[in-house]
Amino acid sequence: MKSLILAVAALSLVSPLCAADEHLGCGTTPELVQWVHELGAWSELRVRAAASKGLRPASAALRDNLFVVPGDDFNSPWRHPFDLEGRSLRFARRGQTGFAVSVEDLQYDSNTGAEIITSSGDGEYTVVPLDFDFPFLDRTVRNVYPTDHNAIFVDVPESPAQRQYGDLDLVTERRGVIAPLLTTNYSQFGPRPTLRMKKSTQSVTITWSAFERYDVQAVLYNSGDILFSYREVTLSIAASGIVISSGNEPWRNERNRLAGVSDASNDQRADLPETIGPLVDITAVEVSRISTLDLYEVRISTRAPIDRLTLPPDETLAFTVSLGDVGFQGTMRYTMTSSTESYFLSGWSPSSRTSAARIDGSAVVLTFMGEHIAGTSLPGLRVTSTRGGQQADVAATFALSVGNPTHRVRTNLSAASGEVIDSRPIAEAFSLPVVSVSRVWQQLKEAAPTLRDEDVDGVFIYQNHYTDIVTYAGAYSTGGNSKAIGVAFGDAIYATLPRFPALMHMNAIGYSWNSSRERAAHVVLHELGHRWLLFASIMENGVRARILNPVSAHPAQYVYTPAAFNVFTNADASVMGGGIFKDNGDGSFQSGEQAHYGYSWLDLYLMGLAAANEVQPFYYIADSSPALGREYYAPPDRTFLGTRRNVTVEQVIEANGQRRPEYPETQRAFKAIFVLLTDPGRPVTQEEISAVQEYRAMFESSFRVATGGRAEATTAVLTPFKGPRRRASSR
Repeated sequence: MKSLILAVAALSLVSPLCAADEHLGCGTTPELVQWVHELGAWSELRVRAAASKGLRPASAALRDNLFVVPGDDFNSPWRHPFDLEGRSLRFARRGQTGFAVSVEDLQYDSNTGAEIITSSGDGEYTVVPLDFDFPFLDRTVRNVYPTDHNAIFVDVPESPAQRQYGDLDLVTERRGVIAPLLTTNYSQFGPRPTLRMKKSTQSVTITWSAFERYDVQAVLYNSGDILFSYREVTLSIAASGIVISSGNEPWRNERNRLAGVSDASNDQRADLPETIGPLVDITAVEVSRISTLDLYEVRISTRAPIDRLTLPPDETLAFTVSLGDVGFQGTMRYTMTSSTESYFLSGWSPSSRTSAARIDGSAVVLTFMGEHIAGTSLPGLRVTSTRGGQQADVAATFALSVGNPTHRVRTNLSAASGEVIDSRPIAEAFSLPVVSVSRVWQQLKEAAPTLRDEDVDGVFIYQNHYTDIVTYAGAYSTGGNSKAIGVAFGDAIYATLPRFPALMHMNAIGYSWNSSRERAAHVVLHELGHRWLLFASIMENGVRARILNPVSAHPAQYVYTPAAFNVFTNADASVMGGGIFKDNGDGSFQSGEQAHYGYSWLDLYLMGLAAANEVQPFYYIADSSPALGREYYAPPDRTFLGTRRNVTVEQVIEANGQRRPEYPETQRAFKAIFVLLTDPGRPVTQEEISAVQEYRAMFESSFRVATGGRAEATTAVLTPFKGPRRRASSR
């Protein structure tokens, strides 16, 4: 596969491939699919707002049955590459509230001093006592805490929870921090940097170096001045940010009320437990502007204080804010359990714990920026609370006008030379674009009007550049709607809804799972498999249970999932998960090679490509020791103790209903579209085009083999199906 190898090499010249990316599994979850739909609505609002100003997004182009789509602010917003390599930023102190900024020629000090070692605990930091009083905005500092994430904290740091920093995360950070290139555990590819320090009574210099990846320096002067220098910064920093903040600047507490509404007390859903009802009973909603910024706060008051850590382990509470017209809304959603919290913004990356959302006694406080508002106006704002995904309370919709702020949150530091930044944030996020797969699909239909939702099974979207998915997954699929039922409990409703393709974010060509023919074949079959797999429950001892897939739409490691038809080896297992085991007959099981390249007989049954009587009994290993994981792939060549629990297809049918339509009267011909979403900062190369073309050819051949010739897939855009999509076939 010469052209694929060339494309991988071409991408490597831009940025080294990450060797430690195996944690980037499939991102397909119900929560992510919901976020994808919300992002699509947000993108559509932005397109409509642009159209009202006479602006038109770039069009998709068809090249030899491959769509090439230019990346833009509508299908991949938030692209903000680093632009300070080879230069220095100087911040000259101007009292307790600001700095004068200047961009200078590189002032890097090659005498970097002695290496310092950070702790391996939370935060990955070390303590550095200063030899002078450092006047830092409204504080005086004697100890600083350099971290592996290219930052100097003036408060004890914690390990960052974000996947990538956005401007909203940086500006709402409440800890004192001086960061020339702030990263997260997920956005800094490769090994952690080496830290070195040089001290004197006038200054301290901290240098972060990672061989052939980046070399960044920060100097703190006893005058309160700060110098950042960027000798080298490659794309091995997937996403990062510059931020200078004491954490308690006066502007943070300035509020200008814009709108609000009261809500009756004790009007939550009546069937809630007494301990939960007051926590989701909304009593008021207030929206304010923070200082003079395009930064806004939604304060949702509840009848009782919320202590997330005291929630029962099985409780999930959420608060959702909808902005805009019904059907085309921007969405903010804060979800909490006793052990986790996450904040989803419809126009931003899937997130986790972030300073942009918090609990403040009897209030949930959510912040957003003007850029998160997709349309030109906000006809309405609506707030709901939910418990376990079911609505608990709703506040009355009210109109909101945000007006015209004086300052934006983001500071363009490369263009700020000579500017005094006073009483407002100093923050700039160098973020990866967030791909809206729904917007890309809409662009394809606009470019080729013969494309219809009901005719396409899958849309594979690759990129020739890094996007935000590299911080949280290898790929994901929305699943779409095949109109098949009996593949999950309670799925009969899908037969009444329109047919829709699975939209699949496939990551960068040559990266992660796309780095070899076998791995690329694995991931395309896996993501298309989510159109039907694996959501099925089984009945065991009269109880319906998600034993095969207790965490996500992936078989647990302890499930025996041999492939029905081998694709690359003589012992393939399901691309969806599980593993191959040898039952030794004495309560022990030996895992095999674990070549996950095919579909199991259960997979094929649920896909409509096998009869129920072809699914031979299989098993899972209960109470395994050492414990096998609850999703994905069994580790190879290891011995496990446990109890064999046999499973039959009858248990699957009893739990989910009969698969309809039923083999062989099922869909046998499938259509997929391949897309290359391109970096707007550089031209697409022929090698990159050729790489995606080879993914196309490899998908068609691998799908045919994995289904035993019972099904075929075409990826030719200009060859529409004529007549029925079924055909008689034997094994």
